[in-house]
Amino acid sequence: MARKKKGWTPKQGKWSKEGLKEAVRHVKCGGMSKLKASKMYNIPRTTLIRRLKTMDLDSPATKPTVLAINDEEALVGHILRMEERGFGLTITDVRKLAYEIAVRSGRKHCFNNDKKSAGYDWWQGFRDRHPYLPVCIPEGLSAARSSMLNPNVISAYFQKLGSFMDKLNIKEKPQQVFNADETGLSTVHDPSKIVGKRGKKSVHSKTSRERGENVTALCCVNAEARVLPPMLIFKGQRVSQALMGNTPANTLFACSKSSFIDSDLFNNWFQKLFIPNLPPQRPVLLILDGHSSHITVDLLETAVSDQIEMFCLPPHTTHWTQPLDRSVFGPLKRSYNLCCEAFLRQNPGSLLI
Repeated sequence: MARKKKGWTPKQGKWSKEGLKEAVRHVKCGGMSKLKASKMYNIPRTTLIRRLKTMDLDSPATKPTVLAINDEEALVGHILRMEERGFGLTITDVRKLAYEIAVRSGRKHCFNNDKKSAGYDWWQGFRDRHPYLPVCIPEGLSAARSSMLNPNVISAYFQKLGSFMDKLNIKEKPQQVFNADETGLSTVHDPSKIVGKRGKKSVHSKTSRERGENVTALCCVNAEARVLPPMLIFKGQRVSQALMGNTPANTLFACSKSSFIDSDLFNNWFQKLFIPNLPPQRPVLLILDGHSSHITVDLLETAVSDQIEMFCLPPHTTHWTQPLDRSVFGPLKRSYNLCCEAFLRQNPGSLLI
């Protein structure tokens, strides 16, 4: 049986603010020694010395929080702002954001540098300090898909999106409404159906390899059908120059261990490709799915400063509600497969990559 972990609780001092103020007054004005004042008012001598240096007489008698008060308030603001826009942050997401804020502020912390995350004990204290932040238990994926994809949920989503667009005053400004999503393309394409003899158990079509490498394409369009250059993410540490030919102008190339997108790559796309290709009018609305790779402190702060509002599609419904999935990626993959087949027919013995 697993041992139940005991949570960490900050040690509460047994002195009062009034006692601290009296001790400081006696030392500053009455010439009393720090040792005598600490004993008289039951305040640890080191605490009294520290408070005399900082003249912080109002903070509670507990161990200070890892994040500064203003940083913690900023984190709460990010959580509430994302929740309003449909991005429900998990406990893990919040802990990772807290780690980012602690590192950026340069404050001393005991967070996990390997996982780049605040600990669960920190989360418990944060939740206790902000009890108005509820924690909801998500459904299992299969149950969630069936329950979320119903007329009431979809209708509520579009009503919320419409109200948000009214608030931004961009309903009649399609050039300021964008949708982004990523899709995977394999170097082993899906062959087309083949006409063969009836009764034959299997037919074969030529492909480049037995197993392929995945390439992730991050695509973005706006509501007036303007297409931004894509970001292509390859597996590995470097992108070969041979893979950069015949691509759309200003395509952004990147690589990762798995060829999948992560928070750093998405932030790179946001800063180097998305923002430079935006119209001068503001605000801009970017509609995304709720993938955790989209959420970092840098991204949130950049979006706020640049008047870019992000809005999340309802969870477990993107196979129906994601515009790029519904209207672009299907034809893209069919065209890609046809191009691969034509290349292999015209170049026997060649490989796609």
